[in-house]
Amino acid sequence: MIFIDFFVKETTREVEDRLRTAEQLGIRGETNGQKEEIVNELVKVHQQYLSRINQARSLLHTIINYYKNTSKIEIQLINNERIISSLPNDSRSTEVLVRQYEIEHEKILQTYEQCRQDALLAENKAKQVHHHFFSVVQKGRDQRSNRYR
Repeated sequence: MIFIDFFVKETTREVEDRLRTAEQLGIRGETNGQKEEIVNELVKVHQQYLSRINQARSLLHTIINYYKNTSKIEIQLINNERIISSLPNDSRSTEVLVRQYEIEHEKILQTYEQCRQDALLAENKAKQVHHHFFSVVQKGRDQRSNRYR
């Protein structure tokens, strides 16, 4: 997450530098509308970067939640193994242990379902980020090729 925040600051700084450069060029002389075009393009590109960064941030949060939940499942399974390894001899204690086991079993199932939902959500978000990124790349290629025709 620190990398993403750094990246946002860097791209924002770079766009601001480019905007200042465009302003300075405009002060030096008539740009025939090129300054406005450059400024609009920079603002648009900056917004696209921020959108992609937010999508990536959301994907990372989902993946982090997924791994936190898988870690919970692992801990719960270890606890269940510990409980099972210390089986009591009397029936009353065994009944209590069975109830505890059923409660833990239900917790594991709930956590597993949350992991499954997080995995599906992460997969969908990754597909969206992938699709959005490549459609923007293709659009940029198309625009550049049209300029040189």
